[in-house]
Amino acid sequence: MAFLRRLKRILTALTAAVLFACFFAGLAPLKSRAIETYADPEKLAAFTAAVDSGLSSYSKNIDISALAIHSSEIVNFAQAYRNSAPLSFLMATKYSYSLSGQTVGTLKMSYADGIGSKDDVTRLIGVYTSAVDAIVSGIREEWPAEAKLLYLNDWFCCNYVYDFDYAVADAYGLVSGRKGVCQAFTLLAKGVLDRLGIENDTVTSNNLDHIWNRVKLGGNWYHIDFTWSNRNVRGYCYHDHFLRGEENFNVSHVKNEKDWISCFSAEDCGPDTYYDSGALWYGSNSAFVFSGGFWFFSGWDAGKPYIAATRDFYNVDARIVFDDLWYSDGARYSYYPKSYSCIKALGRYVLFTGAEGLYVLDTSNSVISAVADSAKLEISSPESIYGMEDLGGSVLLTVRTKPPTGGAGWNDTFVKEITVEIPSGYVPDEASAALAALVSYEQVDGKFYIFGVPAGTSEEVFLNTVAGSKDGNSIADNGLVGTGTVVSFGNADYTVSVAGDVDGDGDSDSGDAGRLIKAMLNPEEYRVAYRQDYNGDGNFDADDAVYLQKHASEPESFPVAVK
Repeated sequence: MAFLRRLKRILTALTAAVLFACFFAGLAPLKSRAIETYADPEKLAAFTAAVDSGLSSYSKNIDISALAIHSSEIVNFAQAYRNSAPLSFLMATKYSYSLSGQTVGTLKMSYADGIGSKDDVTRLIGVYTSAVDAIVSGIREEWPAEAKLLYLNDWFCCNYVYDFDYAVADAYGLVSGRKGVCQAFTLLAKGVLDRLGIENDTVTSNNLDHIWNRVKLGGNWYHIDFTWSNRNVRGYCYHDHFLRGEENFNVSHVKNEKDWISCFSAEDCGPDTYYDSGALWYGSNSAFVFSGGFWFFSGWDAGKPYIAATRDFYNVDARIVFDDLWYSDGARYSYYPKSYSCIKALGRYVLFTGAEGLYVLDTSNSVISAVADSAKLEISSPESIYGMEDLGGSVLLTVRTKPPTGGAGWNDTFVKEITVEIPSGYVPDEASAALAALVSYEQVDGKFYIFGVPAGTSEEVFLNTVAGSKDGNSIADNGLVGTGTVVSFGNADYTVSVAGDVDGDGDSDSGDAGRLIKAMLNPEEYRVAYRQDYNGDGNFDADDAVYLQKHASEPESFPVAVK
């Protein structure tokens, strides 16, 4: 019993050590050193799987004898589980075990408060799983890993806040109460990263009383601190701790020898700075929101606020600069558009906050309209909008006298919250929302295209979805958008490629097969807007025309790719 009491004290101390996160820090970089691990990573993975399975089935005795964990190691395994397993919210601090010789045979589990049956376990896991499902549902499978991670980082910033009561330290508490400390942020993030199939790990530091995530991309590890990205303003997304290699991450996360401890990999992140060089997220503290093939964000440059769009996070494809929307009473905060303007993409429209109003940008003509000005919102100096929460057909604006600060009094500047309905003309209908999930703006062989538009898409739906303005009269006269339509946006003109449509009428039928054969025989007279490999054999030839003919007759048996 004395040993168990000592074990409990150790676990309590270690758990408390990660309940507090240094919210703002400015520490000097130290020399990189190898990361330590709690335990053997492979054995820990097996231990985690066994405990997850046991807890999920409401087992009070979990057999881990096959793992041959020495009794002197069990504290490290238990602590590693708490710091890396999203389902650890099911487990109480207190537990015991039985020995088989010098190794642990059975874990005797106690469950968290409020869990008294298998039904309770199922209910809590259901809440957690639904939250992960909601996050993952906004992530497109074809996005590169860094886009998925940026979406996740900014989603956390827009939907959760830090718990300055230091009470919520698990994934369930975070998704149910929408606030938590660093351990809660890290565990939920790990659950989402696991679901996305991105190799990841967690890292703790007793020196910082802190825990965060790291991911492995292209053979290198990069740190992401979802907690320190959050500034308790929904829509403010700090990116200085996002996808950082060891060198730049050390600027704020001081690393002492044997102070950083990971769970599943002893590999050091190393000095790689691949994502540190020119990534646009480091120049903006707004969320990056995806719509119609572009990522939109707000920023500040050369004394001018702007809304910008990018396809690859390193090049600005369009930038629309404004002068006075953030300064309606004269000299407003110069840092507002860079740090506090919140943004929401709505097809061809972009909704964003100014200091004292809510506005919408029409990307087809760069015209801005006020959705709700200071008079309608009843905002007066020194009050400003600091935070916008997306509620679907409406947004929740938070009004404060100053930006929130860290610590127990972080919310002292709060004035009120205002729900604003988004005018129906700016909200994409079901067809436009479906198209927005398909289209992509891409560059192929030096030319720009819009892919992902299905045959039969109406002009109205198309123009309400895509960013930019239609150039010329290349929309088919049957009310459909056809291949060859040109859309101008920012720095480029994009040619539309409608799946299976060769002749530009917006349909995919036998006429397209005939047009394709003519184009191959006489390419100068019968040009095609995009040379697509329709049958997927890697060539553009007569076989594609045959395939298109079959597609016209049996579209389900002979599908046509959107690109």
